[in-house]
Amino acid sequence: MSHNSFAYRAGAFVRSVLPAELSHWLILLGSTFLFISQHLRWWPEAVGSNYVPFLWASFATLLSWPLVAAGAAGYYACLLPMQRGARLAVPIIFFAGLSSLLAMPIVAFFVYREDWARPPNFALEFSPHAHLSDSGVYLKLISNLGPASKFAACSFALVAIFAALLIWGRAALPVRLHVSPIGIPEDNNRAVMQFVWIMICLPPLVRILEGLLLLPLVLAPSVSAGHLPVWVTPVSNTVSALLLLLLVLLASGHCWRETLQRSFHMPPMKDLGLGALIPAALALLWPLFWLVHDRILWSAHHWGSRPEPLPASYFAIPAAASLWYFPPALVEEIAWRGYLQPRFIERYGLWRGIFFIGIVWGAFHLSGDFTFRMTTGDVFFHLFSRPLGTVAESYALAWLTIRSRSVLPAALAHGVFNIFVADPNMLIRTPWWLSDLLWCAAGVLLLTRYLPSILNQPPSPASESAPEPAL
Repeated sequence: MSHNSFAYRAGAFVRSVLPAELSHWLILLGSTFLFISQHLRWWPEAVGSNYVPFLWASFATLLSWPLVAAGAAGYYACLLPMQRGARLAVPIIFFAGLSSLLAMPIVAFFVYREDWARPPNFALEFSPHAHLSDSGVYLKLISNLGPASKFAACSFALVAIFAALLIWGRAALPVRLHVSPIGIPEDNNRAVMQFVWIMICLPPLVRILEGLLLLPLVLAPSVSAGHLPVWVTPVSNTVSALLLLLLVLLASGHCWRETLQRSFHMPPMKDLGLGALIPAALALLWPLFWLVHDRILWSAHHWGSRPEPLPASYFAIPAAASLWYFPPALVEEIAWRGYLQPRFIERYGLWRGIFFIGIVWGAFHLSGDFTFRMTTGDVFFHLFSRPLGTVAESYALAWLTIRSRSVLPAALAHGVFNIFVADPNMLIRTPWWLSDLLWCAAGVLLLTRYLPSILNQPPSPASESAPEPAL
């Protein structure tokens, strides 16, 4: 096999973006399971979603916060060299979250004791006349507490194995790659890794602050009665975007002015047009395929006997409320394409740098992607599909940013794509796997075909004041 073959180069690329040690997967997966466990179901499946006592929901939320903190600490140990011994970091993570995991079923036992001792009330495989002892209730409760308990328990097993390997000298922190990074010094890279950690681990705190600020809005009589005024969505999205922007600027440190200058450099209108055209074209290919397919079948078999397939049955105009997808998209692109992209490309190279941006972008959604309605299979699917999608989209968005030397086209593309994904007026949606494939193909084509000519273009006077390291 030739060393220049596609398979060889693809294999080399995959190897270059994976952790250098297999043991690193233990701490990475363990930290992820801990971090997402708060949002999963912590109550017995027999209770379901129709009966969740407020007392238990409050206890579960409070008791699961140490798990989130332990997961965030695990990410910190993975990303940043510890000032003190790394051998102490993992055991602290382990025991800090273990107390929460042990307290959860104890509190649940007292909340559900009577309900679980009387099986006719719930869909349990017990005899209708059986009455369980306290020990039986407790054992049955632990085995049916929900997906959150299973993921939390699995995470502690993974972290415990990694801690043993770390003590025996068979593992090391932080996480390293097979191929050594290039470019910026390690001191500067520490600031970048701190930015990554903040953007992954602190959004839950931002959502808490957002909830506190919007509490008067939620308690308004019209909202409490179920009647949402038209101004609720704009106000909520604006507050969310402003708080996220504040987090991005704080995480950027002393580079926040440079990041904003690079982000809001006004690009040519052609680049803004490309930012809107690329996601729209990719999203409309699937409805267009079905329109052509159905018209061919209609022409061949149903001419005159059935109504003609019309474009209005396949395409729809987005609702005006969809415009509020753009502010959060702009703030996210300031973080990924404005701050992180030039630094990651300079340190890891073009292709690997963009790949890692997609991974960080996907990890940023960990605190918002998971809900108590998800099964174990749903959780694994989202853990796989989210980073796959963000990596696929990152290459085209990176090309737009490099071409325009501005974040605005990528932010426009991000917002337009969100409209096609989330807007309820969209009649036919592209399957997630096909959407990822189209985004990846478009990004690879644009970067391989048009990137060299872009890099040879002289920068505009407006961009000389804040040059991008990657360019």
